[in-house]
Amino acid sequence: MFPNTYKSIHFLLNALLSVIADKVVALLYLEKGTETRGNIIKDTFNQLLKKHYKTWKQPAQYASELTVSVSHLMIQ
Repeated sequence: MFPNTYKSIHFLLNALLSVIADKVVALLYLEKGTETRGNIIKDTFNQLLKKHYKTWKQPAQYASELTVSVSHLMIQ
């Protein structure tokens, strides 16, 4: 085979592996379901709200506990 043929085969194999890796990552993401960072923050915030709604009046208290900024908390 010629050197250009090896380069072409190498390029095509890399492209194929990239497509396969993307599909595997997508499948793993779907298996996890709703376990995204945003959903984790939302669920934890709701738990904190139920526990501390009488005493914690400032959004900064919740944001600090969730280790996010107040503006990020407001977006969620």
